[in-house]
Amino acid sequence: MELSELRRRLIAARGQSAVHQEITNEDILMATKKLNIFGNGFVVHKVGKGKYMVQSIPGELSLEETKVLTVASNTDMGFVTLRMLTEHLGWGELRAKQSLDKTLSEGLCWVDEQDTENDGVSHWFPSLFPGRF
Repeated sequence: MELSELRRRLIAARGQSAVHQEITNEDILMATKKLNIFGNGFVVHKVGKGKYMVQSIPGELSLEETKVLTVASNTDMGFVTLRMLTEHLGWGELRAKQSLDKTLSEGLCWVDEQDTENDGVSHWFPSLFPGRF
């Protein structure tokens, strides 16, 4: 989940009474750092300029998965294609495909096999969907 989405949900769940202090992105980043003492249940990954993803399931993202998320984040639409990874990261097709397969198997993305604008297949990351959808 993107950090700003987590912040929006926290504010909505708590309410916006005058009694409550404002929750900032920095507050959430600090809280997740403090939760690290309990293990890897909450991890913050930087995926672009000023963009963070909060992972709330046990497990770790590999460096390759983080790079895939960064490319998807930079599209402002939340998706990547095989060609995008090979062009932006300089990866070979096999490495890009294996990275996409891993993100898919871990439930991080959905596949659109009818994407006529992007060589027929695109991988969408719901946590990166822009608010306009």
